[in-house]
Amino acid sequence: TISNKNRRKKDKKPNRPCLFCGVMQSQLLRHLIRKHSQEEAVSAALSLPKAERTRAINAIRKEAIYSKYIELLSDDSPLLRERQQGESKVMMCMKCKGFYN
Repeated sequence: TISNKNRRKKDKKPNRPCLFCGVMQSQLLRHLIRKHSQEEAVSAALSLPKAERTRAINAIRKEAIYSKYIELLSDDSPLLRERQQGESKVMMCMKCKGFYN
C-alpha cells in the first residue's frame, strides 16, 4: 500500500562511509567483509566472538563517521543523521567518537 511505501522510505537508514575507501555504503559490515577483509582492523574484528565483534565493528563504523564528519564540518555541509531531530546541536563523545544530540 501507499502508506507502507512512505514508511519504508522514511525509516531507511543513511549510508555509512567506509573507513578504508571512503565510499558510502548501505551495508557497511558486508562491504568490510567483502572488500577489506585483509585490513588488520577488520580481520582482527572478524576473528572475535560475536559480542566483541559487534563492538569492534561499531568502533570501525564510528571512526569512519567521525572522519567523514570532520570533512563535512570543514565544508559546512549537513551532517549524516539517522533521523532529523530538529534544530538540536550534535555533540561528539570524546571517549567513543559517537555523535549524539
